[in-house]
Amino acid sequence: SDLEEARLHLESEMATNRALQSTVKTFQMDLESTKLQLEDEIEAKAELQKVLIKIQEETRF
Repeated sequence: SDLEEARLHLESEMATNRALQSTVKTFQMDLESTKLQLEDEIEAKAELQKVLIKIQEETRF
């Protein structure tokens, strides 16, 4: 019947929606993880820069 067909279609769309939400959630978690890694790298580079500047200052004299 039309009603049964509509119900099956709706269930299919809901399943697709859940799968998409799950994919988006995973993507967001990956992005957050990448963001944290980049922040760590930036921090490490800033520390390295400080060390290099100190070395340059010390070798001047």
